[in-house]
Amino acid sequence: MGRTMLSDVEAELELLPADRKELVVSALLLAAQALLTERPAELREFLAGSSSSSPARAKNRARLQVLSGRLHDESVRGSELRGRLGVSRQRLGQLREQGKILGVQPPLRSEHWYPEWQFDDSGKVRPVVPELIRAAREARLSPLALHLLLTNPDAGIDGRALVELLDERPGEVVEVVEAGAAQGI
Repeated sequence: MGRTMLSDVEAELELLPADRKELVVSALLLAAQALLTERPAELREFLAGSSSSSPARAKNRARLQVLSGRLHDESVRGSELRGRLGVSRQRLGQLREQGKILGVQPPLRSEHWYPEWQFDDSGKVRPVVPELIRAAREARLSPLALHLLLTNPDAGIDGRALVELLDERPGEVVEVVEAGAAQGI
């Protein structure tokens, strides 16, 4: 097999439909970011899991990495949130366990990330958040799945993502999350 040049990869990217191209570029950027920022031991662990996995598992791991990048852009890190709220790491963990705040622990991370949508303009947790977490738990939605559901315009109401309706129509947003259990999502 011949040597692949960056220009060859760029040419192939240009042939992809726009949505697929965006996903591939995002995945490549996340891979590059991981190579530059992650600790070597964590990268070796991730890569070891990929090499021993089936192609389907490796594809799913890569998909989760892309979703983690999106989550990163839409969230605040636990260390930042502790400072913002003036609480300890233990207290933040208690709030998560009690269902009062949503934290997501992405792959390769030891720290939880907290989606920004759960905070109002003054930085306080929106009153609907505990109800959303309860509904998600009953629907067996992971914290990441809840975040993706709430930020997906296709899963929203009247063409609007559910996060846009948290203050305006919180009851309807909770109903959509509860429907996840009925639909087996």
